[in-house]
Amino acid sequence: MSYDLYFRATKPLDLVEVRAFFEERGYKVSETQAFFENESTGVYFGFELGSTVSFNINYYRPHVFGLEAATELTSFIERFGLEIEDPQMHGMGKGPYTADGFLRGWNAGNEFAHSAIASNEGVERPLALPAVRNAAVWRWNYAKDAIVDELEANLGDVPPCFVPTVMMVVPEGGSDVKTIVVWDVQMAIAIPEVDLVVTHDDRGLWAADRAAVLAAVTIDTTWEADRVLASGRVLGLRACLIDELDELAHKRVRTLMKPFKATRVAADQVLDAELVNKAFS
Repeated sequence: MSYDLYFRATKPLDLVEVRAFFEERGYKVSETQAFFENESTGVYFGFELGSTVSFNINYYRPHVFGLEAATELTSFIERFGLEIEDPQMHGMGKGPYTADGFLRGWNAGNEFAHSAIASNEGVERPLALPAVRNAAVWRWNYAKDAIVDELEANLGDVPPCFVPTVMMVVPEGGSDVKTIVVWDVQMAIAIPEVDLVVTHDDRGLWAADRAAVLAAVTIDTTWEADRVLASGRVLGLRACLIDELDELAHKRVRTLMKPFKATRVAADQVLDAELVNKAFS
């Protein structure tokens, strides 16, 4: 099940220009398709390129897929001066595009897809996190490059921190999704508000609760989740900036770490708990 959007232009689109536009934005572009995949956020969708151009994004996804797609759609439509044909039940119909209109249609269709899929016999209940948690993790990962720029602009006031990707995992023997960042316990780092801090060595993975790690080190600076970056993006997760550890602090952190095994799960596998609870109730 998917959301499909079609584009109308006052004159035929130059597909060479269209492909160049998508290439500049980091899409994987072929003769017939421009495929978007953000390795940091895990969001993906595509545009079909032919005699007409269309957009497609799968349902049964966390709502943040729609948030990221709305930005890309807006840029494409504004660049080429397009109108749209939106055949979804709660879609915009024919005419001008708006990001709000797209998100209304996407969210309504996505909710319906959850119910339809849940009604099939034998479908297992998917992994889920609260929508606000999914959104916070997405905002952090979506803003990663902007966070790096913000840190560089403030060097001298803050340490030269590594900015980790927030990942989602299911620990061995568990069933709940946990958020983690990976740190070598050497370099300066910005640790966002996650469940676990993970490191690794030749023996495998090791993990400790974020709160315990922060209690064992000196926090240089704290940035709040609602911090608006110079790029206009929002930090998303409260983050503690930590300078390189001295020998004693390094030892304290490593002492906290316990053996850890988990399976990483992709963003499209961790749905919004509110929609899942409603569909599977």
